[in-house]
Amino acid sequence: MRSQCSSEKSYDRLGYEIKAHYKVKLLKNKWHREFLILLKRLFNQIKIIKRVCVFSVFLGGKSLVF
Repeated sequence: MRSQCSSEKSYDRLGYEIKAHYKVKLLKNKWHREFLILLKRLFNQIKIIKRVCVFSVFLGGKSLVF
């Protein structure tokens, strides 16, 4: 009886650990996706800044290098 009870507990614990692992995995995936979106926006802003700088270089003749 006792061994059966302990095996059930270990099974429950295993189930809990698996759930916790997947929760962490989902959170990581969500964070990763948000991070990629943020990175993409940042790169787009950098591209715009570069274009503006290049444009201002052509207009003003100043050497701005990014």
